[in-house]
Amino acid sequence: MKILIGASSSYKAIVIAKYLKKHYPNYNIYGLADKQIFTKIHSKYFDNIIVIQNKIKNNFEKSISVILESNDFDLYIPVDSLEYSFIYKNEKILKLKQLFYLGSKDSYNKLNNKQNLHLLCEELGLNIPKTYYNSIQNIKIGYVVKPTDLTSSKGVLYIKTIEDINKVKQAVLKYKDFIVQEYIEGVGVGYSVFANNGKIKVGLQWLMLIQFSVGWYLAY
Repeated sequence: MKILIGASSSYKAIVIAKYLKKHYPNYNIYGLADKQIFTKIHSKYFDNIIVIQNKIKNNFEKSISVILESNDFDLYIPVDSLEYSFIYKNEKILKLKQLFYLGSKDSYNKLNNKQNLHLLCEELGLNIPKTYYNSIQNIKIGYVVKPTDLTSSKGVLYIKTIEDINKVKQAVLKYKDFIVQEYIEGVGVGYSVFANNGKIKVGLQWLMLIQFSVGWYLAY
């Protein structure tokens, strides 16, 4: 089998490549990168690196289709949020055979957007922090601010002091949408799953022994 993994220089991509090489040593693992230097400097778990040019300039849709078809890949595993954003904005890419396992666009939008996910948790009756949407007046000590459409703690702002309040109020002006959420002290717990029609096929959980805001990460 021939597999392409996105964002090959990232920690997540290397973990995926390492797992595949350990359990499926005969698989050919390729990485997708946006800089030529990564063809020479990359993890030993990748057999080869393919460079995709101008990823940010909306050439991703055309380029990824050509790469998948011309190299005869069996599977493509996107890693970062930018890749998923491009994929779910383009129906032709989403229908490529190498992405057969991905969920629907509606499922992605429901889980990727923090506001939508919060509403889903409310519907399911889950215990969740107090949350306000695009509410500058609720930016106060004891809360954390998060952009609704970024992952991996990108853009997250904590309000711990009076000085933080004005800084964060200025910072959120660059966000299109954001949530203001109650900060919960405690042990951070992560749980990722691969599910099909609501049935979990594979699950992975871990503990982070640091103070962290409560969050949810669900992958379909």
